[in-house]
Amino acid sequence: MALPNLLEAPFTEEKGENVRTQIEYLAPEPRYQHERPYELRYDAEGAIPATNMINEWKPVVVRNFRPYEDLHNFEEYGFRASLIKCPLTVVEYSDRQKVEQSYYPALETILKEQFQDVAIIKFLEHRVRTMAFTSRV
Repeated sequence: MALPNLLEAPFTEEKGENVRTQIEYLAPEPRYQHERPYELRYDAEGAIPATNMINEWKPVVVRNFRPYEDLHNFEEYGFRASLIKCPLTVVEYSDRQKVEQSYYPALETILKEQFQDVAIIKFLEHRVRTMAFTSRV
């Protein structure tokens, strides 16, 4: 089953399949042609501005991708969505030992299925993304 063009699919709010929201994008400013956008992750104590970025909000439709899990579409699209059967809770993903003992084997099973000609699968590292909230002065 090929994936539909999700950008052209009709919008429906049935069963929570799609959600209308807004996403903040970097505004297309002419100065970015000669000046790279930046945002400091530290307090420069007023030496330079914390950012030179101008953002704008745009409406988007976030579509539920779950119906397309396990369609084996990697060859056609360059990615595959799969349900990883792993008993970890959200909090447990921060526990390196639990991730290595539970999540890695579950992920390895999916990767071996996808890449059958590969002899060895190794996980070099993983990182759990977190949101760090800081206030700007």
